[in-house]
Amino acid sequence: MSESSEAVKVQQNTQENLSKSGKKRKRKQFSTHNYYDGLQFIEREKQEGPGVPHRFFSSSYTVTFSNIGNPTKKGNCTVKCQDGQIVHRHANGLAIVTVGDTIQNYLDSLDEESTNISIQKVEFMQKVTTSQSVGGKRRNSKHQNSNTPGSVSPLDTLALVTLSNGEILEMKCCIAGTLLELNTKFTTEKNCNENFSLLMKDPLLDGYLAVILPSTFPDSKSLDSK
Repeated sequence: MSESSEAVKVQQNTQENLSKSGKKRKRKQFSTHNYYDGLQFIEREKQEGPGVPHRFFSSSYTVTFSNIGNPTKKGNCTVKCQDGQIVHRHANGLAIVTVGDTIQNYLDSLDEESTNISIQKVEFMQKVTTSQSVGGKRRNSKHQNSNTPGSVSPLDTLALVTLSNGEILEMKCCIAGTLLELNTKFTTEKNCNENFSLLMKDPLLDGYLAVILPSTFPDSKSLDSK
């Protein structure tokens, strides 16, 4: 075989390999974007002053869902999912998921007097990762699947909040990644009722729900910056 023929063959093989790797890369990007289909993250305006979330986080987003669906039933109770959860993004890349404005929005929507409605129970529906090392947690977040302990998707149910009027509000994970931490203030019996009130009095800080290490953060198609 001549040198020119060998050069042509090498060039063809190189082009084929590049084409294959390009296809794989496109498929990966497509599946990543699918995590956030139907969700929109609206960036919140930064506020100044002590005790506000923006003193601790690089950005915060209100999450809306375009495909929430109809309320479901759990026993005799109605389970509702509403827009208004807020996700903080820390400078280190972690995402802090909160109930945001969902509970207050629900109470404001009631025709009846809502001042006497309280939170009776917080039930977490996901478990944190079993990996102990930082490297292991990051590997889990990048290579997550439904069988990976602590692996969550944006539309997975993170928690169910039961109110004293019998209604249950469903909170979503909002972020794709590895669940690192749940707020144990809502899982211990000590000062339980007092801690539940944090979801209404301080939902953006002490009343947070969970910390997630994102496998990917929403791209520009899902983010809406004001």
